[in-house]
Amino acid sequence: MQLLEGEKEALDRLFEKIKSDPRHRNVITLLSGEQKERGFADFAMGFQNLDDPSIRSLPGYSPYLDVKLSADEFSDDPTNAQRLLRIFKRTALWL
Repeated sequence: MQLLEGEKEALDRLFEKIKSDPRHRNVITLLSGEQKERGFADFAMGFQNLDDPSIRSLPGYSPYLDVKLSADEFSDDPTNAQRLLRIFKRTALWL
């Protein structure tokens, strides 16, 4: 799952680029809409081999998939993206 945030025109161009990239298959839009503010303003995309213990000390590392799911993970009024992340984690679709 990937959440794209930003100006509509730039996002449209980016999404077309993602869909045409051969590394991605069966790309679908789960949700689309406008938000007043970014839902993940402090998040940056990146990829690292998580088997390396030193990765956990990098700025921005999130142990989200490593910790037990709890009611405190999100606000009392989660966004649709946050709801999808809960489902993703709870159902272990990433395994």
